[in-house]
Amino acid sequence: HWDLKPSKFLFNIVNGSTPKSGVEEYWEGDITWVTPSDLSKIESFEISESARSITNKGLDSCGTSLVPSGSMILSCRAPIGSLAITTTEVCTNQGCKSLVAIDEINTKFIYYFLSVSTEQLNILGRGTTFLELSSDELGNLKIPFPVVNEAEKIANFLDYETAKIDSLIE
Repeated sequence: HWDLKPSKFLFNIVNGSTPKSGVEEYWEGDITWVTPSDLSKIESFEISESARSITNKGLDSCGTSLVPSGSMILSCRAPIGSLAITTTEVCTNQGCKSLVAIDEINTKFIYYFLSVSTEQLNILGRGTTFLELSSDELGNLKIPFPVVNEAEKIANFLDYETAKIDSLIE
């Protein structure tokens, strides 16, 4: 009874960008600016901080956009497939895409799905120097979509089992 829906019907896919690096007034502000490197260093599924931040002038100077808390950030190059859920408003560089839910959706369930879809995401990547996952390819990726309460139960079960495994490893 689950649907398979292209992600573009579940999320607005938002591209990131980088302010000019030589302009001091664009950098070290209050806006979290997430890169693939930041995603690869986190130890949980959530992100609220990044190695670098930008100012409002930096935000206005380039093509990046703020996305709300609860959005998913996915690295789409170098490497493809690192991801996290935001716990605060953030923006990203061009190596990431933000997935902002259009309607009510269990983002954690989709996070779990995408976290095991790295190989499929890399197959969709294009490029000669390095692979990059385009917004079109990501938007056409079919995602299993159960009803919200069923997705929540699955995500809660996976949280519980992951915590048990983490405890055993520790």
